[in-house]
Amino acid sequence: MAEPTSTIDPARSFELAVAVPLASCSFTAYTCAVEDQPGQSYKTKDTAISFLDRSFLFETFNSLLDIRVLRATKLRKPDIIIQPKAFAVVTTEWPSLHGCSSARRFDSITTGTDPVWASQPTPLRIPIRDLERDMVRVQLYDEAGWSVDDLGFAVLKLSDLIDKPEQELTVNLEGLGANKGVSTVTVSCRLRPLAQCTAEELGSLAAWHTTNRAAPAGTEATDGMVNYFSMWGAVSNNSMPAKNPDTWDNLGVLLGGEAADMLVPVAFLDNGRTDTQVWIFRNVEKRKLVLAFRGTEKGTDWLTNINIATCKPTSLIGSRPDSVGGSQILVHQGFFGAYMSVRKTCNVLVEIITGGFGQPANQAWRVQVTGHSLGGALATLSTYDLASQKWDYEQKSKSPSAVSLMVYTFGCPRVGNSTFATDLNSMVSSAWRITNPMDCVTSVPMECWFLHWGTAVQAGPNNNLMFDPQEASLPQKILSGAFITDHMELRYLESITKMVLGALAGSTKIISKV
Repeated sequence: MAEPTSTIDPARSFELAVAVPLASCSFTAYTCAVEDQPGQSYKTKDTAISFLDRSFLFETFNSLLDIRVLRATKLRKPDIIIQPKAFAVVTTEWPSLHGCSSARRFDSITTGTDPVWASQPTPLRIPIRDLERDMVRVQLYDEAGWSVDDLGFAVLKLSDLIDKPEQELTVNLEGLGANKGVSTVTVSCRLRPLAQCTAEELGSLAAWHTTNRAAPAGTEATDGMVNYFSMWGAVSNNSMPAKNPDTWDNLGVLLGGEAADMLVPVAFLDNGRTDTQVWIFRNVEKRKLVLAFRGTEKGTDWLTNINIATCKPTSLIGSRPDSVGGSQILVHQGFFGAYMSVRKTCNVLVEIITGGFGQPANQAWRVQVTGHSLGGALATLSTYDLASQKWDYEQKSKSPSAVSLMVYTFGCPRVGNSTFATDLNSMVSSAWRITNPMDCVTSVPMECWFLHWGTAVQAGPNNNLMFDPQEASLPQKILSGAFITDHMELRYLESITKMVLGALAGSTKIISKV
C-alpha cells in the first residue's frame, strides 16, 4: 500500500538548518534531568515537572513559599496495638495550571499522639502562582507496617502569609480522620515575592543536573566527519568552530543557522508509570519552542514499542468537521498510551510559553516537535494533537492562528493507519521523517496496518537529498547487517553531516520520489 503523500514541494520546504538543531534536541532527550533540591520537581498525576529556566519561573509564578512541618498535637489514637509513626504529606495545587500539583512526604521522629518532626535545614520551597486560588494542604497519616490511616488535613490560607517574616502557624485538622476541634498541626511558613528571593533560594527551584545517557560507543562518526570535511574541502581548518566537529551544534553553525545551545531548556517532564520523558526548549528572542520526546531506553519503552494493537485517538481528533475519516482514524495503542501520560502537562506548558494559539502575527511562535525512535512516534502524536487544537481555536476565534507547527523526526516507526497519515498531512505542511536506508525501526509496525505520514528524507549519492526514496523491506534490512547500527545516533550524525556537506559545497541536488 502506498504511503499518503503531502501536497508540498519538498525541494522548497525542507529546511536543513532546522533539521540539525532538532536532531541535537532529539538525541539530547536521552539525557535525564534528576532532582537536586527539594521543590525542584512537581507533578501532574504521574508526570514530574522539573523547571530548568529561572526566567520561566518568574514568568509563571510570582511568590515563593518556604514550609517546614514541626509538630502535631492530640491526634486520634491508633486502632491497633502496634505503635504507629506519623508522617505528613505537603501538597500544592495550581488550578490555573490545569491540575499541576506537587507532593512531598515528611516522616516524624517520634511516635504517639503528639509527634514531632526533625529540624529541616532546607525547607520545602514551593513556587506560588495565584495567592487566592493556589492551595497548600498538609495531610497527616499514621503508618504501622502495611497499615496507613488518615489523621486529618489542614489547608493554609496563602493570602494571610504574604510579606510576613517566618512564622509558626498552628492550624486545626479537618476531615474524617481528625479529632475535630482538638487535633492540630504546626508548620513554619514564610511567603514572599520571587523578586525578594536570593539567588540561592531561586537556585533550589531551577537547579538541575544531567546523567550520562546511553549512547553507542566508538569514534566512527567523529573520524568520519573529520574525513568528510577534509575530503570535500567545504571548510578550512581555520574556519572550523572551536568545538569538536562531532557535535550537532557545530553542524548548525556551519549552516549559518542557530545552534541548539541557543535553545534554553525550560522544563523536563518524566512520567514514571509509562517511562515517558519530554524536554521543552525555547528561544524567546526568536519565539521558537521545541518539544523533544525521548526514545527507547528501558524495558518499559520496549513494551510500548511491541504493543501493536490499535486504538481510536478520540481525545486528539477534536471537533474538526473536516477530519478525514473521523472514526476510521487508528493509531498504535502503545504509542498513544505513552503520549497521553504526558499530554496534559506538556500542552499546559506549551500554552503558557506561547500564550496559546491565535497570537498576533508580530508575536508568532514557531512550535517544532521532534524525537528519535519511540520519541519520533510520540512527537508525531503531539504534532497531530497540537494541530487539532489549532484548528479548533481558529474556528472559535474566526481568525487565523499565527502559531506555526512543524515536525522533524529521526528513525521514526509507523504510528497510525492511512487515514491518520492523510489527516496529519492535511493539517501540517512541514512534516519530515529523516531516515537511514537500513534502519529497521522505520519498517515497523507492519505496513498492512500502519503507514507513514509526511515526507521521508535521506542522504543520497554525492551528498544529495533524497525525498521519499524506495524503502527496503524489513528482511532486506536485516540481511544487510546494518539494521541496528543504522538506527543509532552516530549513523544519523554521519547521514546529516553528508547533507550539510552537500549544502556547503553548493552542489546539493534534490532527488525526489526515487
